[in-house]
Amino acid sequence: MGLIYIDGIVKNEKGDSEKVRFLIDSSASYTVLRKDIWEKLGLKEISRVTLVLADGSTIERGLSEVIMNFHLMERDILQ
Repeated sequence: MGLIYIDGIVKNEKGDSEKVRFLIDSSASYTVLRKDIWEKLGLKEISRVTLVLADGSTIERGLSEVIMNFHLMERDILQ
């Protein structure tokens, strides 16, 4: 099975936004943004989390809140 990506937009609380490409991981608990996107949006760390990687090692990262928008599909609606 290959990797699955989806295009989307992330926004901060002021409405500033960035287009991003997400790698879909059905077992992920968190969404990870690149540091440059984090900085462009001026996101503020509200807490820290320890993440366990696939190889069993751990890393600590800042946690913030963003709004994520995805356009999944268009469908015709019949009346």
